[in-house]
Amino acid sequence: MGDTSQLIASSLGGGILVALINWARTARSERASRKHNFLKDQITKVYGPLYFFASLTEALFALNDKFHNAYKEHFVNQEWSNDNYTQETLRKEADATLQLANYYVGMVRDNNAKIVDVLRENYAFIDSEDTEVFQRFVIDYLRMEKEFSSDNPVKTPFEVYLKVGEISYSRTEFLDLVKRRFSEKNETIKSIQ
Repeated sequence: MGDTSQLIASSLGGGILVALINWARTARSERASRKHNFLKDQITKVYGPLYFFASLTEALFALNDKFHNAYKEHFVNQEWSNDNYTQETLRKEADATLQLANYYVGMVRDNNAKIVDVLRENYAFIDSEDTEVFQRFVIDYLRMEKEFSSDNPVKTPFEVYLKVGEISYSRTEFLDLVKRRFSEKNETIKSIQ
């Protein structure tokens, strides 16, 4: 009976050891799977859309700069006749050029609204170390909408603006952070797979 007890104890002990090893392996695999899924959610819900809109914003600003440079080269740096017809034609063309450049800046405003929506709807997926930069972006957006873009913009003395701080359509630190995080998260996902 002693040999049978030892055999049963050995079998149970071995079975428990195998069960523990399988449990540890499964737990590690599930943890890696959860991390992978969370990173995928971060990319598809936050950092991917932010990367898209941030890249588009940069492209729109570059296009706006091209229009302003062309405007300066064509209208400002040229000697034109002072006759009324020429001056009137130039005013119309200059106005149309500036309206087009401003249209692209308006598209940046639309992008910013979409970025704020992405941040608001997916806040749980934002890395905690990114919240300060993202919140500053949202504050800039809200200020821009109220102080400049609304139907009834608030007019405040210039000195107040100097004390409160500047407003930006899209700060470089925001654009750089979004691009860096998107790249980092894609690299991390590749290393997990």
